Amino acid sequence: MPWVLALWLALGGDARVTIAFVPPLSRAPARLYFCVRVEPKPDNRLLRVQTTSGDYDRVTDVGLAGEAAPRSIWIDWRAVPAGEYLLTATVFTSAHRVAGRALQPFVVTE
Repeated sequence: MPWVLALWLALGGDARVTIAFVPPLSRAPARLYFCVRVEPKPDNRLLRVQTTSGDYDRVTDVGLAGEAAPRSIWIDWRAVPAGEYLLTATVFTSAHRVAGRALQPFVVTE
């Protein structure tokens, strides 16, 4: 039975960004349903969530409307194959600068 193992780490910028997985384990091909929480800031314009492992790459971009943007953004990725991954959630400003970033390594096993 595959497991999704995760550890959270936040990096850089002024905006607080966190990632939470629901549920913490899954079968390959895995369904990853997770929440990215972003502290609303006036200049937040884009949330980019991406992961890479071997031959698998996935990117989701979500537009942010500054302070009016939701605090919680749910992402649903299906058919994620077994592998070791690094999930990155990055918030960009209107000037394309990094406002905040969170990293979460995880493993989907067979």
